[in-house]
Parts: sequence; C-alpha cells; structure tokens
Amino acid sequence: MNRDVTREILWNVPPLFVVILYGLLIPLAAMFAYVGMRWYRRVRLGMATVDSRVDQPGRRLFMTFRDGIGQGLAERETWSGMQCAFVVALVGLFIGTCLVFVNHDIRDLLAFFGVGLCFYYGDFYLIFKAAMDSFSLLLILAIVAIVAQRQLTKPTFPAGAAVEKPGDNRENHLGYWLSLTLLTLVLLTGLMLEGARINANPPHFSEWAYIGRFVATIEGALGAGAKFHRYLWLLHVLLVYGLLFCLPFTKLRHFLIAPLNFSRGIDGSAADVILEGARGIESAGRPVADQTPPNQSYP
Repeated sequence: MNRDVTREILWNVPPLFVVILYGLLIPLAAMFAYVGMRWYRRVRLGMATVDSRVDQPGRRLFMTFRDGIGQGLAERETWSGMQCAFVVALVGLFIGTCLVFVNHDIRDLLAFFGVGLCFYYGDFYLIFKAAMDSFSLLLILAIVAIVAQRQLTKPTFPAGAAVEKPGDNRENHLGYWLSLTLLTLVLLTGLMLEGARINANPPHFSEWAYIGRFVATIEGALGAGAKFHRYLWLLHVLLVYGLLFCLPFTKLRHFLIAPLNFSRGIDGSAADVILEGARGIESAGRPVADQTPPNQSYP
C-alpha cells in the first residue's frame, strides 16, 4: 500500500489548541468520577436481593450486545430502523475515533518503546474516510427521524398520571434537544472541518471522503482557507467536549446504563423496562428507596 495516501492528523493545529484538546480531559474525568460515585451511592440505597446477577455470564453478555447495544428489542417499535441506524452510526463513529487515537497517540507511546505501529494510510485510509462520511450521514438522517418521531408521536403515560409531571424536570427540559443539537453540530462541524482541510491542503490523491469533497468545493468558493480550518477545529473540539459533559445529565446517558439493566435478570423483565423508557413512560420507581432492589435503581 502507498504510505503517501494519508494525512497529518493534527495538521494546521497550533500547540495551544492541542493543550486545550488534552487539558479538557482532566475536568471531564473528574466530572464522570463524581457522577459515577453519586450514582453508586444512589444504587446502594436499594434493598438487598437474593437473585444472582453473575450466573450465565455468556447469555448475559449476549443479551447486552444484542438488546442493549444492537437494539434487538427495537424491532417491536414502529420506528425501529431509526433506532438501529442511530446506534450503528454512533458506534461506527466511535470506533473510527478510537482508530485515529490509536494511530496517533498510542503509536507515539509505542514508538517510545521501540514498537512501530502505523496503519492510517493506503487503502485502509481511503476506506476509512468513506466509512466515516457514511456513518456521519447516517447519523444525521437518524437524528432527523428522531426529531420527526418526537413531533409526530407523543409519549404515552400510565392511567391517572399527571401528564405535565414527567416532562417537568431538568432532564426532560435539556435531555431531548440539548444533546441532539450538540450532536448535530458536532457532525456538521466535523464534515465542514474535513472539507476545510481538503480545500486548504489539497491531497495529491483522490479522497474517498465524498461528503468532505463536496463541502470543500463550497468552502473554497466562499474563500475559506487555513485560518478558517484552524478555528473551526477548535470549535469542533469544544462542541465534542460540550456533548461529553452533558452526557451524564441528559438522556444520552442511557447508551451507557441501558445495557447494565440486563443484570436485572434474563427472564425478559429488563427488556420491557428499557422499552418503556424509550417510549417515554414513567412507570419505573417506587415510593421508598429501600423497597427498590439495587439493580432496579439505575436512573
């Protein structure tokens, strides 16, 4: 494979911006540690349970990936394709980001010990760029479908419940629109950033990033150059961190904790609770904390 078919990962990024990129990891890690401890103390309020949560580990792991990550339960819903597309695209972009991290940061660490690692070039690079553009486009379409679903189909509530009460809390005020808005801005600025890089530093080969090439022609016609790319990169990083900082406080956190609900049991009870949560039904919870098993206290 041609090692010249690649790009510099932090091209046109000044050292100050790199310090911001890695420096923000410190408050982010501190926030996740604080939220994790608070969640753990809340779960510990529940009463003890005699049911085993570690039996049949193979089946539990399978259910976690099938239903918690693979959205195997979504087929019950009318909008199942939207949910699957959202998860597939999000996981694909996450894996792609991890691959870039490995090829840049982990490679430098391994080079310190005399170990060579480099795969971000040649055919892999071209396929990778096309896949990332495809996942970005798929996620944008899934977000549009989510917004349409939210506007066209309203959540159902248990009989006798006050309709205004479930929505009158911080999570529901912020959880639907803040996280979706930030995620959309991250995707759009990411595609714009790719286009700005292609426009300001045209590669000697044909990029397979088909959306990036299209955006590059628009930005080039508007006169965007290296300076535009530099500050757009910073904006993109800040938006990504904004999304990560709001993760524990909005409904996006269910991507992390929903798979854990399968530790409740393997008789299907967890599946119904997760599906009810996806529909917006506030049926979980008990009047007294110590009447709630710890494994049913996931917020």
